[in-house]
Amino acid sequence: MTKKEIGKVSSFFSHVSVAAIKLTDKLKAGDKIHIKGNTTDFENTVESIQIEKKEVKRRKKRRPHRNKSS
Repeated sequence: MTKKEIGKVSSFFSHVSVAAIKLTDKLKAGDKIHIKGNTTDFENTVESIQIEKKEVKRRKKRRPHRNKSS
């Protein structure tokens, strides 16, 4: 299986196995992910995704904020 980067972990809470990820690509529940850092290297299946404490099934990458010109 080919691996590709889908984002960067901004926070990781090991006691509950939760990561906050700034996405650069799509992610959905059921996807298998590989998290690798200076002291971390493991694979896991995404069980759920939350945005602002609300569960969602999938998340696309964030779109850049655009300012409207007047």
